[in-house]
Amino acid sequence: MFLRLNELHFEIDALNEIDIMLGYTSESQFWTLLNHIIITGTQIIYHNRQRKKTPILCHLIVKLKYIERIKKHIAFVNNRLDFYSEKWQPILDM
Repeated sequence: MFLRLNELHFEIDALNEIDIMLGYTSESQFWTLLNHIIITGTQIIYHNRQRKKTPILCHLIVKLKYIERIKKHIAFVNNRLDFYSEKWQPILDM
């Protein structure tokens, strides 16, 4: 299974509007992955509002899978699979 968001346990004090708009800046273990999820979720919400539809969690999951595959290919080409694994491993293990 690729992603079960309810099983991710990020230790975050709180996300405010600035964190959501500009990204979570506290360097924690999963901060780059968390920012990717926030940005992707924001895009999904925006696109669905433009179409006057309700966002669905599976849209987020599909988009994250797509982004993960692209990032894996880029990491492979650039010989940076170590950084890729460090970032994406928490959701790939599930």
